Amino acid sequence: MKRLRFLASVFAASFLIGAAVSASNAQSTGEATLKHPKIADPASLSGVRAEAVYQAIRGQIRSNYAASGDPVVLGYQSWKRYNKTPYRSGNHGERFVNHFANDKAAGYGKFENLEPLLAGSIITKDSFTVTRNGTVKTGPFFMMEKMSAGFASGAGTWRFLMLRPDGSLVGMTGGLGSKKVGFCADCHKQAGPKRDFLFFMPREARIPALR
Repeated sequence: MKRLRFLASVFAASFLIGAAVSASNAQSTGEATLKHPKIADPASLSGVRAEAVYQAIRGQIRSNYAASGDPVVLGYQSWKRYNKTPYRSGNHGERFVNHFANDKAAGYGKFENLEPLLAGSIITKDSFTVTRNGTVKTGPFFMMEKMSAGFASGAGTWRFLMLRPDGSLVGMTGGLGSKKVGFCADCHKQAGPKRDFLFFMPREARIPALR
């Protein structure tokens, strides 16, 4: 927390200078109707500024989540990252998010042209909050895991998991707090089976798509 407060004071000036409101951060597949509660007074940062903040706090974000003890949480930042800069996601409460995926989910990099991913594919999103006054905080951790045939979540065979910023469990499909992540499946089912129930980041935030 001390580190985040320090970073907030360092970056506050640049946030205030460049904090014009932007409505261009909706995900490319269209904004779903269900959303996380919106944070108050979110900042709008360029990709370069958002990336600078993320690189400064990414270790602290991981440490906060690590309290969960989940091996995925401990290792996800070593996986391939599919966005080159964080982007502000309306579907995640106007938090800045990043997309990571394990090796089994390599096809994720084809974005809208992907084929259904393999069972065992895992996609994660870490998140952080930046407000116009320069407050910087860790946000929730989101995970989708492709389960074997027969697993039903309402969005294909994806299992959803969400952690609070301190690493404590909000819920997991079919497990503790399952009802609390039911809205994740309700949202993702709107992406449809042709896209394997997946949404993607805005094009300007993406790494080049795989062929």
